[in-house]
Amino acid sequence: MSSNSKIEWTDATWNVTAGCTKCSPGCLNCYAERMAKRQVAMGCARGGDNTATWIAYSDAINPDTGKWSGKIALRDDQLGKPLHWKEPRRIFVCSMSDLFHPKIPFEFIDKIHAAMIVAVRHSHYHTYLILTKRIKRMLKYYSSNRRPQLYKILEKDYDMITGFFGINWPFPNIHLGVSISNPDEMWKAEVLSRIPAAVRWISFEPLLADVGEIPLISCREDDNNLEEFGQHIDWVVVGGESGPGARYCPIENIRGIVEQCKAANIPVFVKQIHLWQIQGSGGWLFETEKEALESDIRSHLEFNNKIAGKKNKLTPKRVLIKDIKQFPKDLRIQQYPERI
Repeated sequence: MSSNSKIEWTDATWNVTAGCTKCSPGCLNCYAERMAKRQVAMGCARGGDNTATWIAYSDAINPDTGKWSGKIALRDDQLGKPLHWKEPRRIFVCSMSDLFHPKIPFEFIDKIHAAMIVAVRHSHYHTYLILTKRIKRMLKYYSSNRRPQLYKILEKDYDMITGFFGINWPFPNIHLGVSISNPDEMWKAEVLSRIPAAVRWISFEPLLADVGEIPLISCREDDNNLEEFGQHIDWVVVGGESGPGARYCPIENIRGIVEQCKAANIPVFVKQIHLWQIQGSGGWLFETEKEALESDIRSHLEFNNKIAGKKNKLTPKRVLIKDIKQFPKDLRIQQYPERI
């Protein structure tokens, strides 16, 4: 849980669930699993920690393997967290889990939506970013009528009920997204387009391959009907993989997505990219390994090393770049969809 997230495209994270299981190629080097393991280790180093957060993650992580245990903690104690944040924020919901994991019952997802409604009624107009790899379960939830269940949760508060009947689905401050890492997962974009949402978005992170043509359509329909409201994507986030064992993402794969978004007038957020660097070059960056190998800078450095009697080879090294100022100029783009 963080009110100042290090994830570049969000302001805060709201972890009302803890734990997950891997279900796609993008999950291989899961950052959430890595962070959960760290949370547990920090608690153990202090001789055990009885906080709700430590307890949740100690159940979610297998102590023998350091991997997800398959258990999911439902954290009722965190449901009211957005009420404590007075200024409007972009909130990433369940950054350490997947809200549509099959072990998270729809009844608990109802509680989360009720909490978002309560926050709106208290004038805390946050934007909630929900991201899933399990797009079919997301479709199932939002295609069903959850209004009676939400009514039951809110029925004790007259003001909440009054406000609830004045709010139509899709809620304007809930943005629904899907994670896609390779072309084999592009079918998820079509499923997302059939889910009624004020804003739909795709996270191509980690991007593991060239995804080719993306079904992006810039026009929108001001109609809440499921069929009429479909067939568009409103925002795209893209980035290479980070952390230990990160798989290489050629910059052209990211550039291909950015160019499609620009052509379709879709806001796009480039989070991080892989570039190449040569030791001793003063931080000079290259887009490809080939460019680095054939550069005049490398030739000059090797000549100087030869004169100095040094035999070390100047092999280009892949580096993860998060500073937008170091991106190629055409990729210095970090846009958001308009707040509705």
